[in-house]
Amino acid sequence: MSVFQRKLLVILLKTNDLIILSSILFLSTTVYYKLDQFFVNSFTSQKYTISEIFSYLLLLIIWHMVLNLFSLYDSKRIYSYITLFKEIFAAVFTCTVVLLIVRFIFSFSISFKSLLFFLVFNTLIITISRIIYKGMQFFLRKYKRNLRNIVIAGTNQRAVKLAEFIESNSNLGYRLSGFIDDNWIDNSNKKFQKDKLISNFDNFEDFIKDNIIDEVMVCLPVKSYYNQINDLIKVCNKQGVLIKFLNNLFNLNKFTVNSETLENNAETFLTGKIHGAASIAKRMMDFFFSLIILIPLFPVFVVISLLIKISSKGPILFKQERIGLNKRIFKIYKFRTMVYNAEMLQAKLENRNEADGPVFKIKNDPRITPFGRFLRKTNIDELPQFINVLTGKMSLVGPRPLPLRDFNKFDRYWYRRRFSIKPGITCFWQIAEKRNLIDFKTWMKLDLNYIDKWSVQLDCRILFKTFLTVFKMTGI
Repeated sequence: MSVFQRKLLVILLKTNDLIILSSILFLSTTVYYKLDQFFVNSFTSQKYTISEIFSYLLLLIIWHMVLNLFSLYDSKRIYSYITLFKEIFAAVFTCTVVLLIVRFIFSFSISFKSLLFFLVFNTLIITISRIIYKGMQFFLRKYKRNLRNIVIAGTNQRAVKLAEFIESNSNLGYRLSGFIDDNWIDNSNKKFQKDKLISNFDNFEDFIKDNIIDEVMVCLPVKSYYNQINDLIKVCNKQGVLIKFLNNLFNLNKFTVNSETLENNAETFLTGKIHGAASIAKRMMDFFFSLIILIPLFPVFVVISLLIKISSKGPILFKQERIGLNKRIFKIYKFRTMVYNAEMLQAKLENRNEADGPVFKIKNDPRITPFGRFLRKTNIDELPQFINVLTGKMSLVGPRPLPLRDFNKFDRYWYRRRFSIKPGITCFWQIAEKRNLIDFKTWMKLDLNYIDKWSVQLDCRILFKTFLTVFKMTGI
């Protein structure tokens, strides 16, 4: 599935949900009209007050946010209908609470029966629509759209059966990249043997760093492959790749465990703490905070854009490909602070690089424009990054997104675990005193420390210290 098709389906799904919520709201007030006539009288008389219109629009906006925050539009491949129902019920229950609050603010009465009607029927109908949508996803994946790359560790009979199961169930949305093993063991099926053994255990670390792999499924016998499996765990832990087992195994160090259903009971081991409810809380903070920043500061965006256009030749925004979640490439946006051909000039300045490690940094970079120095000193150049936060490509707090040039110069595998979470505008390195004196290895350790110690409170502390840094005009 292309990015456009995915976005189109999500838009249709969101529209469908809001129509369902609105329709059930009207029905709930209609069924119990003697007690609750907020929209009924207005609808039948076709007369609406400004307060009613505003409250309805406010409900739509907040409902949309709530449904997003409960991950109802995320791609869910291995997902039980019970879990789906629980998520929908939690989201609709929150929407019901929002309805109660909005009606209280605008002094509109609503009966308990209407609220119960709203909760029950929305949960039921949205669940049915999700089952239909899931059927659409299955249909699309049969035609090899929207796939995740999976590697199977092992070439025994169990591994081959899993591969057959994955390939015969295209609705799961998996693309089998191949197997890793020192030798091909199961000779009962020649289908995969010829070209699917893509790496041995010793070379897997090199293979995974250069290829997009979303999941590693381990199908190795524990007793005879204990050391190899532990090595796989370490490799995936280093580079932030999701790993699954069909057994209960091992001391999993920094992984957290989540059970899913795939042929047998499979355990998913996730690096770090930002999963499930934690990821919803973090996304909620990102979404609301970026809105608070972007909407009031829109006039500032216009003024800054004009000044950039007047002061130097080139585009208003600086766009660059960066490495994001799971090594996916995305475009970052900043106000342009350098001359328009700055990236072309960088090659000539490589010998003046003052930064340790693969990053490039010059204290008095000659490519920076006079107005660009002001933007950098005041951190105004960073404001468009909130667009990336709003759209979900970045987070407020997280490892800094690195350019492809820096990523390609990584000389240690464990650096790559920083890509197991979304990149952020600020993190430990940005708020450290004399951060320009911090070597690259220490910077990477700070990022991994953030992943392992994450909490909402920690994000709040980092954001507060970032504000202080911005106030001092030292740049982030």
